[in-house]
Amino acid sequence: NCATAPCPNAVAPLTKSLGGEPVHQPMTSLSRSRLAMSQLFIPMLKQAPSDVVLPGHQLMVRSGLIRKSEPGVYTLMPLAMRILKKVEDIVESEMSAISSQRIQIPCLSGSSLWETTGRWNECGKEIFKFVDRNGQQFCLAPTCEEEITNLLGNESLSYRSLPIRLHQINTKFRDEIRPRFGLLRCREFLMKDMYSFDESQEKATETYHAVSNAYFQIFRRIGIPVHRVLADSGTIGGNLSHEFHILSDHGADDNLLMCDSCGYAANLETAVSIAPESVNSTDHDEFLCTTDLITDDPAPEAIFTVKVGKGRQPNLHLLQRQLNKPCRLLTDQDRSAIRPISNTVNMIDIDIAHGVRDSNQLHIHCKTVLPGDRCINHCEGSGLKATRGIEVGHIFHLGTKYSKKLNASFKRADGSTDFFNMGCYGLGLTRIMQAVVESSCTGSSSGTIRWPLPIAPYKAVILGSNAREAIDAAHDIYDELQLQPGYKGDIVLDDRYDMNLGVKFRQADLIGFPIKIVIGRDLTRGLVEIQHNDKTDLVPTQSVGEYVKSLEMGSHTVPSPNRIQPQPSPSNL
Repeated sequence: NCATAPCPNAVAPLTKSLGGEPVHQPMTSLSRSRLAMSQLFIPMLKQAPSDVVLPGHQLMVRSGLIRKSEPGVYTLMPLAMRILKKVEDIVESEMSAISSQRIQIPCLSGSSLWETTGRWNECGKEIFKFVDRNGQQFCLAPTCEEEITNLLGNESLSYRSLPIRLHQINTKFRDEIRPRFGLLRCREFLMKDMYSFDESQEKATETYHAVSNAYFQIFRRIGIPVHRVLADSGTIGGNLSHEFHILSDHGADDNLLMCDSCGYAANLETAVSIAPESVNSTDHDEFLCTTDLITDDPAPEAIFTVKVGKGRQPNLHLLQRQLNKPCRLLTDQDRSAIRPISNTVNMIDIDIAHGVRDSNQLHIHCKTVLPGDRCINHCEGSGLKATRGIEVGHIFHLGTKYSKKLNASFKRADGSTDFFNMGCYGLGLTRIMQAVVESSCTGSSSGTIRWPLPIAPYKAVILGSNAREAIDAAHDIYDELQLQPGYKGDIVLDDRYDMNLGVKFRQADLIGFPIKIVIGRDLTRGLVEIQHNDKTDLVPTQSVGEYVKSLEMGSHTVPSPNRIQPQPSPSNL
């Protein structure tokens, strides 16, 4: 029995948490051979704590999936561990399918490698850093490019060994300044990270697309649509990067811009478009908005004058990619504090450059895109649409950024040495779990969890009255389902027969059983009620096994992901 001592607004016994009376159901020989609800530790709450604001986060706390230990630090309870195990199995299967081998990289990483790549200071305060008793600096690694590159660099490898693809599933750490939203923005989380080593950029690009396709396959098998969007590489680096998002308005990380016609998708930082406005005037200043920028250096060498359409804002992320340096707005304080700068570089947004004839200006994508702008692929229609998503994956083509700095090389066929062309690929497993819940919190389903069948903690629950005939039928159906492929150990028998049936229904909805088999008054006609995805069917007792088998076959059908069209070349951004 999962009953625990009561404490204020904390874990309530399963049989009391949603209004039922305390149950002290003795274990019988039958219930010992079957997975019974009374055996499970599922501490549920009527209400979530007041500081839990997202609907999905509330459901995860109320259903006993997670419990907060410290801000941004959570204990994963038994149901959550079952979900994660299923997600891990799918991820591991798809990584093996693209010839990636699993390793385990230490969570502790010394400062020397990070200082060599420049990221010890570049990553700022997001890294947990500490000093051991011998005075050596370490960090709890949020990512492992340095460690894995150093590992391969210390081996004697030739072109015959390539490609090498290695991945791990490990705990990661980030010192979030304001941890919130449950598992979406926390300090300790579970990730799959993969690293690839190829002999050329062409081969590395092939690996990049292979991993991208594997990610689509992972989410297809999980049973939820995902969208790949063009993204910024941030401190990890590289010139090609995509994020994978589950669409949701709750706890969303990014504003996304998408084209319904061709599938183009990008986050706001990297989106480019064809703006509806144009400039065709010899006196064009009235049509333009001019902003001065400088690189974020102690002694900037130039002022960058950026011109975009009137009413528009420059996109600093696109400009930083063009300059290959961080940049910021030039302030009056800067003008008085820094030495006079005579060098000025003029940049103008490419969409209005055709109306401004000036060979001394660089024509680049440098404006912040707005909803309604035309798609970069010249699609007809209403233009780009804004939506929001939760990032669950991020892939990067790194090139030789890390292999050059850490001197990680291989021997070519002619005996010369060259640096590995690398990629890295992250997938947030704990994030996926909450993103699935948040994405399902819409309309009438906002008070229940809807797990896709492949990752549900348990696929089915059998509920019924305490009548002898109902109990016998429940046992027979349970035993039959145990023989169905994929259902052994994945069915729960609710044996709390003296609990109100309505309370058991509410608990089953909160836990998120995809299939509920209800043994009620129709049993006299040889029928049981099966509920799945807002659909209720009466099924003959002897056909329950075939019916749930059909549900399993259809569980992998999810809406198609956004179609991937050629994206603008990074060199043109």
